[in-house]
Amino acid sequence: MNFVVSRISQRRFVWASLLLVLGFAATPLPSFAADDSDAPSASERLENETAIRAQAASYARAFGAGDAKELAAMFADDAVFTDQTGAVLKGRSVIGKQMEDYFDKVGRVNIDINIDSIDFPSKNTAIERGISKVGRGTNPGDITKYTAFHVKRDGKWQMLNVLEIPVSAPQMVPKISELGWLVGTWNIDGPQGSISFKADWVGNNNVLRCVSETTGKNGDKSAQTQFVYSDPLARQLRSWQYDWTGGFGQARWQCGGNLFVSDAKSVQADGTTAYARYTIEKLNDGEFSWQSTDRKIAGKRLPDTAKLTAKRASR
Repeated sequence: MNFVVSRISQRRFVWASLLLVLGFAATPLPSFAADDSDAPSASERLENETAIRAQAASYARAFGAGDAKELAAMFADDAVFTDQTGAVLKGRSVIGKQMEDYFDKVGRVNIDINIDSIDFPSKNTAIERGISKVGRGTNPGDITKYTAFHVKRDGKWQMLNVLEIPVSAPQMVPKISELGWLVGTWNIDGPQGSISFKADWVGNNNVLRCVSETTGKNGDKSAQTQFVYSDPLARQLRSWQYDWTGGFGQARWQCGGNLFVSDAKSVQADGTTAYARYTIEKLNDGEFSWQSTDRKIAGKRLPDTAKLTAKRASR
């Protein structure tokens, strides 16, 4: 979780993201998913959650001791770490070196890790979400929201992908009004079809409603409706979506700038579960980019989509 607390003035704020076109070109919502047959049993879930929570406790102890080697060992060899400044570190050795440099510069500091949730898309994958606080004594220092994707390899849980998002202590609940730029109609053209997307306010301007209609190259059509709102208990934006076929999904959001990244999950009409990471970036008042990565459905990994550009049609 949080170990880079320098370059505060250079932070690149990351927002966790919009769940727009979960079924683009008839492809169901993807990412880190697995089919139900690969889901852990209740006893396996308890055992795995206990192991991951124990790892978090070990992480906090090693961090407080300034033990970069032990911390690095908790990451997979091919891990990717996106820190709170927006810097992307690839590989265990690179992550370990960054930790060494950090401890050499600031010395030993404590980290407090509070896990909000642990989900298990499959027996050997887990998604951990929480908040970490780094500081000395009564000074909480930096407060960071994180998402950690774990994989179990050779019987050992390791962190494969970690994303940090800085938050401020006084205001940790993002305002839905910050998505106001999205209101209007947008068009997206892709290699497998096109999407017409409309966003407007409902619920006394407390909920953003997003309706998308997809037309495939073969003429097949589908539609989805999504509602985005602020969750004061989770201190983040969340969304639910429903499609014509009877499927539904949800996503967790976080607020902070022009970049949106989320790990989203859905259930298709036939009961198939799926997950995906969505990245959206506001390019200007008339354009934003969209891409889906780390996609998986029914136990099968799907290729990343191309990065598409949405263009505003009207306000």
